Amino acid sequence: METNELIRRLSRDVPPVRRLLPWNARFSMWLAFALSWAALGVTWVGWRPDRGKALADPHFLVLGGLMLATAILSGLTAFRLSVPGVESSRWHRWLPGATAIAWIGILIVELWLAYHQQGLAALDPGNKHRCVYVFAGLGLGPGLGMALMIRQAASLEKRWNGMFLALASASVAALGVSFFCTFEQPAHVLVYHIMPVVVFTLAGFWLGDRWLSAR
Repeated sequence: METNELIRRLSRDVPPVRRLLPWNARFSMWLAFALSWAALGVTWVGWRPDRGKALADPHFLVLGGLMLATAILSGLTAFRLSVPGVESSRWHRWLPGATAIAWIGILIVELWLAYHQQGLAALDPGNKHRCVYVFAGLGLGPGLGMALMIRQAASLEKRWNGMFLALASASVAALGVSFFCTFEQPAHVLVYHIMPVVVFTLAGFWLGDRWLSAR
């Protein structure tokens, strides 16, 4: 059998390849979807009644800015890693962690200060489990959306992809929860807002190979 005939036979049953949009365009689409999902979700469960006051509070704005920065930087890194050959530096992996550490670090310092002022009472997170349920709902759409988009690419580092995917989605969810929940005590935020982010991020790293393997 001639080589050209063999090539024709082998390629006859191969489905056409659909070219993906550039990684930065896909990230922009995901970010618009994630923020819209979070806004619609918070509208469904109810915006915090003092959101106007919160938006004038520098503390709320700093934490919100760190959440948004973590989501953006993590999402950018996840989409970059999904494309083999795209130049990447160590900063693309460290910057999302730096903003997340700053975000969590502020809350830990606030908890430490509250403990020295209030004693053990400052360590009580309260019984506000609904924040976790809202977090799960707000993170589900962005997480699944990015997973489907990255599965279409050719990621060679699926665990890292899974971790940054999860961190980006969880950060969007945490940002949404901050517009729903009026309890800003450090213990409450660390247990019901931050702990789900940590768990989801670790799960993303652990399950990245399974989540992002194209079927």
